[in-house]
Formats: sequence, structure tokens, C-alpha cells
Amino acid sequence: MFDYKTLLRLAGALLIQALIFVPFFPPLMCLTIPGVWFFTFSIYQSEKSRSDQQQFMFRKNRPFFPFGSVISEHSFPFLEAARCADHVVGVVEQVGILTPNTRLQRLQITDKAPPQPYSKPFYRISTETPLKTEVSFIFNITTITDALYLRWWVLVQGRVKPSDVFWFVLFSPIFSFAFWIIPWFQKEYSVLAAIAGDIEHTYDVLDINAWVTVFQQTTFNTLLEELEKQGINVDAYKDNPPVLNVTNISGSGNVIGAIAQGQRSSASGNVQQRSAA
Repeated sequence: MFDYKTLLRLAGALLIQALIFVPFFPPLMCLTIPGVWFFTFSIYQSEKSRSDQQQFMFRKNRPFFPFGSVISEHSFPFLEAARCADHVVGVVEQVGILTPNTRLQRLQITDKAPPQPYSKPFYRISTETPLKTEVSFIFNITTITDALYLRWWVLVQGRVKPSDVFWFVLFSPIFSFAFWIIPWFQKEYSVLAAIAGDIEHTYDVLDINAWVTVFQQTTFNTLLEELEKQGINVDAYKDNPPVLNVTNISGSGNVIGAIAQGQRSSASGNVQQRSAA
């Protein structure tokens, strides 16, 4: 029995063959164009539903592509803290539950490229701004010997309007399908990210700045308090705290600004996400 993804692949292969033979057999266009419309919309629906799934797969890189573009990432090593991994998970879940208007998910993301698929657990906390931009924090906790390594990513995804979906699907047989179908099969392209709108409103950027700054600082301070209770030395982070705020809004508001070590990142929802892990 074929599953949904297998049927999509078969349909894509048939459409590619049909597109090749269309110039030699024009009546085939009557079937090919509606097929591309249906196939493109099915991919969009599949990717949209994947953002709500707790388990999904990717290939080689961009494991977080259903959630938008990475605008910031931080890593924190804690020596002799491996025994506190469960406490760190508890802090992440507690902050996610207690922060208003957020959603907490446990994720299992699998890289299907290696000979043996390789999975890692993540925790995702997400919210929406008043202008419907989705902001996500994704956490990963790794223990190496007696050390604990915490890493988190901040992602944004612009609003997806029905009209944008309509126009993307309508023109895909003519302008875009031939260019993105192979990268999509290779897990290197996201239809959802291509449709998502740019973050171009200054007020939206202000809301993102406020939420990201407060949430990161709250999480980090709560984490240090918990590790200190468990007897872990966190003086280095107290004496030289990392810069977790987002500053320097400029231009029309589609640039998030200097993040962490002065890096500037675009918050465009349709920018291809760089590798995050």
C-alpha cells in the first residue's frame, strides 16, 4: 500500500515526464497544468501540517524548515552538569507553559540521509505576533561525558495569506514548478517558506524584538537559578552574561538587527533557511 508521501513522489515523477512531452503532444497540457496545480497545493498542505507534527524527517541540513528562517542561535556549555539534564528540560517546559500565548511541543526530527536514519529530540516553544508572524524557539540538550550542552535557535515565519497561496499555485506550472520540484524532492526547498510573506511592518519587528528578548532572558535566568540549586557553578555566566536581546531596528522594518555578537540577519519569511544543526 502506498502512503501519502509515496503518492506525491509518483505524481511528481509523472508530472515531470508529462512536462517533457508537452511540446510534442499539446493536448497533454490539458492534463498537465491541473496536475501541477493539484501537486503544488498538496505539497503546501503537507508542509503546513508538518509544522504541527511532533515527528518528521529532513535530508542532510535545514532540519527546522517547517518553522521558517533562523534569525538567531545561542549555545551554552555547562561543565559537570550532565546529571542536571532533566532539570534543564524541566526549566524549558516550565517557561513554555507559564509564558502566556505560547505553545510547547516535543519534537523528534530525523535525518534520513545517513545509511541509518539519525534522530534527535528537540523542544519547541512558539507564539504569534498580532500580525500573525510565527516566532519559534527550538531547544536541544546534549550531554558529553559529564558536560551538558544547551543550544537554542530562534526562527520566524511570516504570515501565509490565502491570496499568496492562490497566486503561487496558479502560476507554478508556468514560472516556478520546473525550478523547485527537484530541490523539493531532495529536501532542499520549502513551498511553505516560499509562500510566507516578508516581515515588513515595523510594529511587527518591534513585537518580535520584545518577545524574543524577554523570553530568552527569562529562560536563561531561570536556567541559571535551577543549575545553581543543583550545585553547578554558573559564576562565569553571571560575571559575563551573554547578549540575548535584539536591537537596532532600521529601514522599513524587515531587518531584525544586530543579534548576539553583532550579526545582522534578515527576518524575511521566504529566505531559504541556513543550516541550523
